[in-house]
Amino acid sequence: MPVAFMFVSWQVPRLVELQGSREYQLALKWEQGTLTREEKNELTRLIRYGGVIKLQGWRFPLPLMPSYYVEQYGSVSIVRGVDKTAIRKSTHGRIDKITERV
Repeated sequence: MPVAFMFVSWQVPRLVELQGSREYQLALKWEQGTLTREEKNELTRLIRYGGVIKLQGWRFPLPLMPSYYVEQYGSVSIVRGVDKTAIRKSTHGRIDKITERV
């Protein structure tokens, strides 16, 4: 079961009530290492800066999510994602270069 932290001060649903959500299931599968290609792409779209998924006041940290430098339209940004293919699928526009950040 993935560890989640509440990051808001108001009343939120209990974590056990969110077990059926897509975000919860993807975080669980990430920790188990059993993601399909479609799930990898979806998880990459859900990832926020800092390698977390946010869901109704809960934060699911994914600390082992790799970072990549993405060069697009003359600028470079740091993006977290499962792999280069998932980043290409979840990024709009033309990507010039993707390099893994070490």
